[in-house]
Amino acid sequence: MAYLCSEPKCPEQLDRAGRCPKHRAEYEAKRGTTTQRGYGSDHQATRAQWAPQVRTGLVECWRCHELILPTEEWDLGHDDADRSITRGPEHARRCNRAAAGRMAAH
Repeated sequence: MAYLCSEPKCPEQLDRAGRCPKHRAEYEAKRGTTTQRGYGSDHQATRAQWAPQVRTGLVECWRCHELILPTEEWDLGHDDADRSITRGPEHARRCNRAAAGRMAAH
């Protein structure tokens, strides 16, 4: 199955959904570096410190207060109002990334 690049009006065909290499590079350049987005070396080190605990399945998501299962994807979440504040581990898709989508919708 072929997919079209998700960038409007781009005719590039891909073997998976998403952006073509040109538009992916443009998108990433607009997003800024990981440090600019709040995921620099301090964030990565803190996430690495949390990883062994999260793998036990005994860590609660700071956002929904449910346990993060060892097999679940997780993110180290920021405060919604102040990205310089790290809140703690949270479910990747249903909590962290969904919250960003909900905020963008409002």
